[in-house]
Amino acid sequence: MNFLKKINIFSLQRVIFFMLIAFFISLFILFRQFSKTQIKVLQETEKNQIHYIKKLSFDLEDLILLTINTHKDMYDLLKKNPGLRKKLDSILNVFVDNTIKYIYVIRKDKDGKLRYLLDGSNMQQRAFFDQPFFPVNPKIWNFAFKFKKDAYSTQQKAYGIWITYLHPVIYNNKLQGVIAIDISTNVIKRIVSSITPLRNYLGYMLLFICIVISIMIVQFYLYLKEQSIGRIDYLTRLYNRTYLRDIQQKIDLFEVSVIMVDIDFFKKINDTYGHPVGDETLKSVAKRLLLATRPNDIVIRYGGEEFLVILKHNPGQSGCEKNYNDIIKIAERIRETIKNKPIRVDKLNINITVSVGVDPFTCRRNSLLESIEIADEMLYKAKNNGRDRVEIAEK
Repeated sequence: MNFLKKINIFSLQRVIFFMLIAFFISLFILFRQFSKTQIKVLQETEKNQIHYIKKLSFDLEDLILLTINTHKDMYDLLKKNPGLRKKLDSILNVFVDNTIKYIYVIRKDKDGKLRYLLDGSNMQQRAFFDQPFFPVNPKIWNFAFKFKKDAYSTQQKAYGIWITYLHPVIYNNKLQGVIAIDISTNVIKRIVSSITPLRNYLGYMLLFICIVISIMIVQFYLYLKEQSIGRIDYLTRLYNRTYLRDIQQKIDLFEVSVIMVDIDFFKKINDTYGHPVGDETLKSVAKRLLLATRPNDIVIRYGGEEFLVILKHNPGQSGCEKNYNDIIKIAERIRETIKNKPIRVDKLNINITVSVGVDPFTCRRNSLLESIEIADEMLYKAKNNGRDRVEIAEK
């Protein structure tokens, strides 16, 4: 009853395991899709921000030029007119908010160094006129000055700036300076903060399910190991009678035959040399049984010095008569393999023989146990007839 209860629990755990696997896969797909969606949202936001500040940069250029209202060089004009600089700085400052962190205008001097013309930052942060400017990403600045074209870069870790957009100011066929607009990382932080909690929740769910699945796999492994240990004879490492009990109902009687093997005079070996030598003898016989049989045959330690061999018929040759000769050959091979070479234990060479009982007609029996009993009768017949021989049951 306890065995059946274990089977039912195991079956339930297996169903839960596969349900968890299915849920994990579904959640993982959702997580991947969500991550892709997050990337798309960020890309679309970046695209919209660039479109917005591009338009703003053109509007700022027009505003600056309208305020200057002259055809003089911008640098010379602003150098001589501090009031105009202050006015333009204040105009640029109007557009600074939580989204736009900095707006400023940079020129390049005769030595190729970058310097401030205007700065729309707050008074506490505002650069003074002609102050040197050191860009975080010199490449886009070189591009804007060299080709007189708009340029931008994303730089999420630089002073809280996400996007820097550059727009050259040109009039009188001369590059007067470059308007720079820095978009704050606050924009991307707001998006990430709104999406990340759900993404993290999905991630934690995946981790939790992964841990549960791992625990169940370990339990399943330990269960199989326990089952395997319970089915294996600790001394010979052959299958035991527990294994036979588990498989006997699954065996097709038309596809197998039964051989029983018993070591002759095994008690004498124990009495003469001691149980440790007897144990080594059992282990050697087990190895020779595996050597004399085929990989798909089942070798079981049936009791003390008695072994059961369930011979599997060759594919396409199910039935008693078709396999009769092969069964007898294997039975004789078992006997000869064990007899022909002494078993060496330490410095001892021990010659042993076995008695073998065969039921080649398992397909005619009502059960596997009946066939085993008949083979066992043949085994005792072999012992009564002088040992070291094979006895075969009749139909």
